[in-house]
This record gives sequence, structure tokens and C-alpha cells, in this order.
Amino acid sequence: MIGTITAMLLATSAHADPAGDDANFLRSLDRLGITYQSPDSVIASGRAVCQLLDEGKTQKDIVQQLRQANPGFTLNSAKNFAVVAATAYCPQYL
Repeated sequence: MIGTITAMLLATSAHADPAGDDANFLRSLDRLGITYQSPDSVIASGRAVCQLLDEGKTQKDIVQQLRQANPGFTLNSAKNFAVVAATAYCPQYL
């Protein structure tokens, strides 16, 4: 839900250099020109996409929620974010 993604975006955690799936996720976002303020928060948001998929949300639902939580997202950037997140964290949904 929107609240889930918003909470993930606002969550703070101790900063550590990303590795593995997290590093790949951040590199993919960078390649697509999707900017973020905090690696930890955007990683949490990427993982939240998988939680939403686990709950049976559709791609359309997730894209809509991403755009509502991130007004700067275009339709295309929200779709790209969702695909990059699924690729990194839950490829079984692709």
C-alpha cells in the first residue's frame, strides 16, 4: 500500500555500503537515471515492491502507489523502478 512504500521511504537505518543484490539494484537505478537521496531508503522501497507482489498487488497497483508516494516519478520511471526492484529482489515475479 501507499503507506508501506511511504514508511519504507522515510525509514532510517545505519548506513552500510551496499553489496550483492542491493548494489546491483542501486547500479540499475543509476543507469536508468532514477535518483534517490538515501541508498538505505531506496533499497527498502525496492524491497517493498516485492512485499506488494507477495500480497498479490498488480504491476498497475504498484506503479500507482510508487507515483503517489513519489510525486516526481513519471509513469515510465515508476514502471522502471518496479521492474528493477523485482529483477534485483524477487525475479520469480518477472
